[in-house]
Amino acid sequence: MGAVRCQGKRGRSFPSLKEERVLVVEDDPVMLELLSEILGNNGMNVLSASTYEEAKKKALERPSLIIIDLFFSTRDSDMFFYLDGIRQEMLGETPPAYVSRKAKDGFGLSSSLKANPQTVSIPILAIGPMDTPYLRRLALGVGCDEYLGKPFGMNDLLSKLRTLQSKGRGGK
Repeated sequence: MGAVRCQGKRGRSFPSLKEERVLVVEDDPVMLELLSEILGNNGMNVLSASTYEEAKKKALERPSLIIIDLFFSTRDSDMFFYLDGIRQEMLGETPPAYVSRKAKDGFGLSSSLKANPQTVSIPILAIGPMDTPYLRRLALGVGCDEYLGKPFGMNDLLSKLRTLQSKGRGGK
C-alpha cells in the first residue's frame, strides 16, 4: 500500500488497491462471489462474511476497507420500513430519517463498527439496492463513509474504494 500508483480517467492518478485487505459483508452468494472476484483480480485480499456476528468478528482482524450490503440480513432488518422510505421519496414526500442501530443488518452493523474503538477508523462502503438520496443519507448517518447504489460497474466500485483509501483512515 502506498507508493504504487495507477492512472484513472482523465489522467488522474489513484493509489493502488493492491494488497489491501477488504472485508465484504454480503449474504447473496452470487454477489459475494462477483465482488470477491473483482477485488481479487485487482490484487486485493478478500475476507468475507455473510452474517452479522461473522462480520463483527472479521472486522476485528482490521481490514483496510469494509464493503457492507445494507440489506444483507433481511430477517433481522427493517427492510420494509426503508423500502417505504424510498417509495415516499419517489413520490416527492419526505421520508423519516430513522435507522435502527440495533438491527442485525447493514445499518446496525455499520453503526456498531463505528461505535467500537477497535474498528471506528476502518472506512466503510455501503452498498444499497438503488442510488437514492434517502438511502445515501441513512447510510452516511450510521457512519458509512461512502455509498454506492445498485446497479454499479466495476470502475464505480474501484473508484469508491480508492476514495476511501485516499482518506487515509484505514485500519492497518
